[in-house]
Amino acid sequence: MKMKIAAAAILMCAVMVLVAGAPLVVADTHHVAKGAQGPRASAVSWEYAPTEAGVWTGHVVNSGLRSLVVDVDDITTGAASSILHQRIRFAVAGDDMMTSGAMMAKNHLYNITVTPNGPRGTYCDVIDVFVIPTLPVAMFTVSVSGATVNVDGSDSYDLNPGQSIQAWGWEWGDGSPSSTGMTASHTYTVSKTYTITLTVWSTTGLTGSTSHDAVVDTPPVAAFTAIPNAFVVSLDASASTDNQPIVTYAWDFGDAMTGTGKITTHAYATPGLKTITLTVTDTVGQTNSVSHDVTVAGNAPVASFTATVRANGYTVAVNGMNSTGTGALTYSWNWGDMITQAGMTATHTYLSNGLYTITLTVKDTLGLTGSTSQIVSISNTPIPPTAFIIYGTTWASGGVTPLGGCTISITDVTIGTTLIGTVSLSDGTYAGDISGLFPSAGDTVVVSAIGPAGQTGTGTGVLVGTPYLGINVTLT
Repeated sequence: MKMKIAAAAILMCAVMVLVAGAPLVVADTHHVAKGAQGPRASAVSWEYAPTEAGVWTGHVVNSGLRSLVVDVDDITTGAASSILHQRIRFAVAGDDMMTSGAMMAKNHLYNITVTPNGPRGTYCDVIDVFVIPTLPVAMFTVSVSGATVNVDGSDSYDLNPGQSIQAWGWEWGDGSPSSTGMTASHTYTVSKTYTITLTVWSTTGLTGSTSHDAVVDTPPVAAFTAIPNAFVVSLDASASTDNQPIVTYAWDFGDAMTGTGKITTHAYATPGLKTITLTVTDTVGQTNSVSHDVTVAGNAPVASFTATVRANGYTVAVNGMNSTGTGALTYSWNWGDMITQAGMTATHTYLSNGLYTITLTVKDTLGLTGSTSQIVSISNTPIPPTAFIIYGTTWASGGVTPLGGCTISITDVTIGTTLIGTVSLSDGTYAGDISGLFPSAGDTVVVSAIGPAGQTGTGTGVLVGTPYLGINVTLT
């Protein structure tokens, strides 16, 4: 019996020690008497709804009971969940003691049942004692590396009985979403001093908070402009920014060459698309890089030509042989009357008077182009073309048998105009009106032929006053 008394005393002292320093809320007194029936028939129940999280204990003043069973259930959801079941045996009729503590959450509803056992008429009074526990203590450490902050809240604690820290929430002070976890990290985008706040939650939902300031330094921001001029690119990194002085500007030109300096130039050996990368470093060793693609075009070709209006006043001959560029050039002529033509030299006949802008565009083997233009004046109304008929025969080797199925090309080499046709007669004879080519008397005409088996041959003649020119071609 003495051992039981000691145990009860120890229990009461333990409860009082655990809640020492916390505010006590004393509530109702409940009279529990043993009736004529069994213990359960004498049980007394009541509901308890704390407005704050805390620890409930029953202060029991006994009057003759041998034992007492205390049950506390959380009935917030409608289904009972036991949080305390305790059997107390009294050493003497007048024992005065405390029950074990039951941790209750804020705004939950609890059912407390006390079942007495002893002689009929014995009883006890149970007084609700509610202790509001101390808040959990939030503590954390901060380490800063440039713009990144690492935090550790593992030192946070809760001194209330049976309680521990269950959750950690971090506010970074820059408007970004909060983070969770005992440890966390965050990277800022602007250099300044930020207030970081940690909030911790205990098992029953009690919270505690604390804040620390962190001074962060964001990396520099690399930026540059690139201006190409032929094979040379001018680079300027003056737009790079940082709250710390930038001490180095390192360039990767994309052709296995590197350089330094805020402002610099680089000459490429070949044209094409180049990726240039700038890396800047500030006084505390932080770096940042940016890349831009730049097209190195090299030296564009230079278009140049002469334009001569012939004596008839409406035919123009052009020559672009003085154009220069890389590799073999291609030539494209725009006559200014919606007609275009290709070739280093060309001629064109206008159909009405006026001023016309002739434009030559040349392209080199790098794909670069250059253009130039001249204005010519057309002052004479074109006269109807002179009627000239070309006739002749394509002959097989030896010049004896006419050869049919040939493809012929008739060219006025004086004005550089070509008509391509296919021989239509099976005997190899042909005739064609070339007046649409605007030939003139004295022009040299060449007929080239390709036979059905790949044979070739040419014939030449000069246009004279008569409208007929006979040219025979022998193919070998």
